[in-house]
Amino acid sequence: MKRAYKKVTITQVRAAFKRGESFDGFLVGNKVNSSHFFAGWYLASSFKASNMDEFQKHRNAFDFYLEPELGKASAIYVFQDAIIA
Repeated sequence: MKRAYKKVTITQVRAAFKRGESFDGFLVGNKVNSSHFFAGWYLASSFKASNMDEFQKHRNAFDFYLEPELGKASAIYVFQDAIIA
């Protein structure tokens, strides 16, 4: 079984932190096909963050090591509560 996820923007992440929510999701290069997130090449970097500073620290480190073949920037995804088969 795998968890459901959806793509979000940095603005949505900031708004969630302002509402007191935490981030539970992952970053991946913006050119990576979804079949390689958690299978194939396993390119997703999942993590949790409770504030914007933690999130930015992880994102900056991810972007620093991002190879050009995987994209020019990180794409942000959050896990959904539902688990799909």
